[in-house]
Amino acid sequence: MSEPLYFDHNATAPPAPGVPEALAAALRDGWGNPSSRHGWGRRAREALERARGEVAASLGATAAQVVFTSGGSEADALAIRGPVAAGAVATLVVGALEHPAVLGTARAVARERGLRLIEVPVDAAGRVTPAALERALEGAERPLVSVMAAHNVTGVLNDLVALGAVAQRAGALFHTDAVQAYGKIPLDFAALPCAMLSVSAHKIGGPPGVGALLAREEVPLAPYCGGGGQERGRRQGTEPLPAAVAFGTAARAVAARLGCARAVARRRDRFEERLARAVDGVRFAGRDADRLPNTSAVLVRGADGAAVVAACDERGLAVSAGSACHGAGGGSAGAILGAAAPGSAGEWGLVRVSAGPDTTDAEIDEAVVRLAEAIGEVRSREDGRWR
Repeated sequence: MSEPLYFDHNATAPPAPGVPEALAAALRDGWGNPSSRHGWGRRAREALERARGEVAASLGATAAQVVFTSGGSEADALAIRGPVAAGAVATLVVGALEHPAVLGTARAVARERGLRLIEVPVDAAGRVTPAALERALEGAERPLVSVMAAHNVTGVLNDLVALGAVAQRAGALFHTDAVQAYGKIPLDFAALPCAMLSVSAHKIGGPPGVGALLAREEVPLAPYCGGGGQERGRRQGTEPLPAAVAFGTAARAVAARLGCARAVARRRDRFEERLARAVDGVRFAGRDADRLPNTSAVLVRGADGAAVVAACDERGLAVSAGSACHGAGGGSAGAILGAAAPGSAGEWGLVRVSAGPDTTDAEIDEAVVRLAEAIGEVRSREDGRWR
């Protein structure tokens, strides 16, 4: 088999330089409980707070605003459940194509608490528009709004500044799921008009199992499960110290990742142009919208996305058929296709191709060859759908 090619960075990124070593060193030497009042505990606390500061610095936040969690999904859940548990929310307002961590949590909380839930429709590119959000917020009582920064499958960006202004005028708490955007576009929490922002370490080359919710000090955020009062009483449970330390190491490299964004976008465009020449019947969801620089959501006519992914895997090319996070929600292929190809979604398959900061032109060109072969193979098996 030819050299394997990894084009699934939106699912998880390879470890950033120094991350495995930082994780191993913290497991070996920094295993104290940060809440303990002895030497081991103090050293653990110092390491934890150093990591907190590193994560904060990568996002334009203060260390006090960083609440460590077990990952992006828990950060999203805390952003919704925390204000609800504090009695600050009566209406949940979420984008119709949100990640299942937001959409599924909002639906569950609305059922459990008897809250009003509004799912805001998106435009043809999959964006929540300020006008649509304004309509959704009319008459909403104590609303909490959650709209993602960038879609995890298409990479399409929402206008957080404009949406935040709408939310502020309505007196709403505004949360953004920035898990997919982190490390790919600049995020400055101090300047953004949002009260809360979620990120995950493994999207920037940190370890899985750790993330963070950035929350402004005035946000009513109650822990939604019992525990020992960690994270200033906002998130219960002993902090995952080794993972947090490795997260901090990855966060220090975010500036370098952002410095590659223009080159990454150029390679994305190269991929799309060459694939469109090599294969008939392909489109790219959100191509005319502002997108993450590394992401192509390839719509393939007459070929099932999962079958194309399997054929790519046989050729040593790692891609995905939508979000790697399974479940109903805006990350599902059906939801994306419904927005990108309304009325004809059944004719199209979806393949997400996501490059990394170190992806080369040669790898882009080889990925086009392998993906084109995979599409041809699947179409030959499904020629009844391809006309």
